[in-house]
Amino acid sequence: MNPFIVQALTIFAFMNVGYLIARLKTDNSIVDILWGLGFVVVSWSLFLSGTNPMNPFLMLMVSLWGLRLGAQLYFRNKREGEDWRYKAWRKDWGEKVNLIAYFRIFMLQGVFMFLISMPLVPALPEGYSPGVIAWVGITLWFIGFSFESIADYQLYRFKGNPENKGKVLDTGLWKYSRHPNYFGEILLWWGIGIYVFSYAGVFFGFLGPLIISLLLIFVSGVPMTERKTKKNPKYHDYIERTNTLIPLPPKKARKQALAN
Repeated sequence: MNPFIVQALTIFAFMNVGYLIARLKTDNSIVDILWGLGFVVVSWSLFLSGTNPMNPFLMLMVSLWGLRLGAQLYFRNKREGEDWRYKAWRKDWGEKVNLIAYFRIFMLQGVFMFLISMPLVPALPEGYSPGVIAWVGITLWFIGFSFESIADYQLYRFKGNPENKGKVLDTGLWKYSRHPNYFGEILLWWGIGIYVFSYAGVFFGFLGPLIISLLLIFVSGVPMTERKTKKNPKYHDYIERTNTLIPLPPKKARKQALAN
């Protein structure tokens, strides 16, 4: 079977199962948990269907990322319940929430999952040996994965402490970037795109990293988080001294360094 058909059918079935779970739990933020896990399911379905001899490095990178992200969001959901964004949409959509959620949350994310998971489709050439470009991709993935994992853990610990209610996390990686987890996510996907390009030589493998970057920077990542957290007066000072995405020394420290 054509690997793109396997990819599409797998995602369609997976998101429909996720929708049914969300209906049973009355919690549409279940889709966030399914997001990372969906890429793991796609990669393994391509491998097990026999349509695509997947690269073990790629399988490992996608599986580690997807399982870690899924577990992290599962524990967040278990502690906090349905995410604030989905609660707001549930209120806005009223009686039609289930129908609208099916298309605007689950099926829409399924479409993005299909486009972003395209780097998983190209088959590994026989006798392939990783070269310089491949190791650049693997290195970027490792740095990004580390950033995202550490940042998410620091945020989880911070929110888990009742004494931090109303405070702003500005230590650890969050001292150098207001969104170090998103920075890590973007970086690791560009690492995957570069790695796949090293053996497949196809530019559509960069479609996934590009979409991830655009979504996190302009749509669902940074903008949504900023709109919520800007309601906290303490966050304004944090904005003044901390870079938005790319980790850099605090702005005041940079100004002092340049002045000296």
